Amino acid sequence: MYFDPYVGLQRGRGFETLAFPMALEYKETMYRLPEDIRKEGEKVLSFSRFVRRTVELRPEILEDLIDTGDLACPYRGDTPIQRFRALKRLFTREAYQETGSLMKDLRVFRAREMVRIAWRDISGLSDIKETLMDLSLLAEAVLSIAVRNLAKILEKGYGIPTSYEGEPQDLVVLGMGKLGGRELNFSSDIDLIFSYPRPGKTDHPTRPITNQQFFERLSKELIKVVGAATEDGFVFRVDTRLRPFGASGPLCMSFDQMEDYYEIHGREWERYALIKARPLTGDPALGIALIERLRPFVYRRYLDYGAIESLRQMKALIEKGARSKGYEYNIKLGPGGIREIEFIVQAFQLIHGGKEPDLRCRSTLKAIETLKRLGMLPGRTALELEDAYLFLRLLENRLQEHDDQRVHTLPKAQEEMDRLARSLGLNSGAALSARIKEKRDTVRRHFDGLFGQKNHEGQRPDIEEDLMALWEGVIDQKEAIIALKALGFRAPEEVIKEVSIFRHSRAFQSMTERSKRFLQRIIPRILLYSSGLEDPDSALKRSIEVIETIGRRGFYLALLAENKRVLKGLVQFAGRSSWIARYLSQHPDLIDGLISMEWLGEIPGKKEIEKALRGALRYCALDDIETFMETIRHFKNTYTFRLAYLAIEKGKRAEAIGRGLSCLAEAIL
Repeated sequence: MYFDPYVGLQRGRGFETLAFPMALEYKETMYRLPEDIRKEGEKVLSFSRFVRRTVELRPEILEDLIDTGDLACPYRGDTPIQRFRALKRLFTREAYQETGSLMKDLRVFRAREMVRIAWRDISGLSDIKETLMDLSLLAEAVLSIAVRNLAKILEKGYGIPTSYEGEPQDLVVLGMGKLGGRELNFSSDIDLIFSYPRPGKTDHPTRPITNQQFFERLSKELIKVVGAATEDGFVFRVDTRLRPFGASGPLCMSFDQMEDYYEIHGREWERYALIKARPLTGDPALGIALIERLRPFVYRRYLDYGAIESLRQMKALIEKGARSKGYEYNIKLGPGGIREIEFIVQAFQLIHGGKEPDLRCRSTLKAIETLKRLGMLPGRTALELEDAYLFLRLLENRLQEHDDQRVHTLPKAQEEMDRLARSLGLNSGAALSARIKEKRDTVRRHFDGLFGQKNHEGQRPDIEEDLMALWEGVIDQKEAIIALKALGFRAPEEVIKEVSIFRHSRAFQSMTERSKRFLQRIIPRILLYSSGLEDPDSALKRSIEVIETIGRRGFYLALLAENKRVLKGLVQFAGRSSWIARYLSQHPDLIDGLISMEWLGEIPGKKEIEKALRGALRYCALDDIETFMETIRHFKNTYTFRLAYLAIEKGKRAEAIGRGLSCLAEAIL
């Protein structure tokens, strides 16, 4: 039995039940509460040791939350900053002269706001979406307040940082991860990257320093003011390891340095991280400009199926590191956990974001909604992922609200699981475990559907092994001939020769190791898909010619390796027509169009073409002639390919195809 001299506790039904507070100030505060708030308080204080401990130490926090109505009402975007200003007036009306008083005020402010957020969440006054947003707004407010005040303190000693042209410069703080997506959890670290627009120096008359020095000092002070643990606690733990060159790199970089780094040294996992990057401080226009400069690194102009392999490798590394740390109990990193939902969503964003600007959103929930609207995720799949994400994020918050600890692992003690279950409105830990299993199994099924590499071809394993061995050149000639004859090839010896010539060609030898790995999956499948066609030998020969032509562009090989439907379409089209094969070789960007086959139906009319062309041009700036012309060229090639397919595959009459080509020309003009 645990007994606190300020709060009498008794154990009941698997969780700690609050008896009435014994501390005098605390007792008076609780007695003055309306009955409905007292009932909420019993539930909140029973489930959150953090709230109980904070209110015991500072009973005036609860009084203030009730008096201002903040406990009962949702916040707007700027409400946290307004509340800090009101709180500061209680201490001083003067500007901060040193960091100590700023640190103390921010910690008192944080305690107040975190009590409010936990109270509203546990009592059911807010839903999980509001809770995640409130936590994000709090972090943004803290960073904005800290940067503004710290900059003023530093400027007194070193002057105002300016560019060499005399323009004042601001620190731009990029919020990464869940902070960038405005879906921060209760006891989360905040991942930050620091940057400033242009090099220069401060305008101090006698001791100027460079902008790099000024903003490095400002960044270090920010980390200390926000993240250091004092007698008043901390505000947010700060992690800066996502910055260029990681922990060994400079703490702060200019915009030009940032752009150069990602262009030259940027790694695949950094593309994933930058999806959620959002400017939190400084001139908003400058922050947007920085994001725009980094966008080409994050989002490719083509459909980037290579992202799946990169994310698959990242997930494998995470799993390897987590297995020794209670992996199966970890709702973030474990199978079917929060990270897998994020990987599913961000894989689609990296693949399609270059061509679909609407997918360049930072929120996981908004991205799921957009994927559903664009038809990239079936409605049921999107609904299941959203439901699982909201449940797991709610569970994550309840784990962390208990003691303000950064924990993602489910408790193993039955008593603790029962307490956690009741905080979520469930009867027992067993009921909670069943709910968790249901959600995680659903996520795992969808994750395996996208990232798994299981066989879905329905072919005999020995045939598949023979085709792989044929590509690698390690199969006996007689066995290869038998396998190819079984698949319907008319001249197996020529097929073997064709594959061997490609494997030893200069084009193949000059490819990257990554591209060669993609071909290990592509060539055996081409052999398989060709076998079902009328002339499998010609289909194979033409398909390999297309692959050889586009092989220098690894992203197309990634698309074909990851998307079997697209590869099958390419083989079928090449098998039907040598003209289509040549056209695909000349315009490999048309391979993207094979992802969606529904447009290969009827010959489009002029109005339909004009509507589609307007849609393709909607994101082109009027003064960007190069992008404008490139978009039109791609559109023209796509519709020409469509008409060619309808003529060859669907047998449309030449007169109808001619009318379609005329409508295309008129629409473009």
